[in-house]
Amino acid sequence: MDRKMIFVLLLSGYIFTKPVATQTPGISDPTHLPGPRIVLQHDFSQPVMVGIIFAVIAGIVGIIVGSAGLILLLRRRNRERTSTPKTSEQPEEIEDLPQ
Repeated sequence: MDRKMIFVLLLSGYIFTKPVATQTPGISDPTHLPGPRIVLQHDFSQPVMVGIIFAVIAGIVGIIVGSAGLILLLRRRNRERTSTPKTSEQPEEIEDLPQ
């Protein structure tokens, strides 16, 4: 009995998830026509929009290049500070004291 129920449940899952064709191939539905396209009107002309897009791209590239330059400058300064010893760390020469 359990085997029959499992088989029926598996079969019903297969039947109900199978796609069903609602239309026979080759016959078009004349009532299903695409609706009218909505065209948005904008206030800017095409050259103005191209200029705006280029300005935004230039701004983004400028921020990236500026940030990279600033990072390189800070790394160079940090490297210079760590490579040269401080004057207080340099050993002083001890002069011979008269006895």
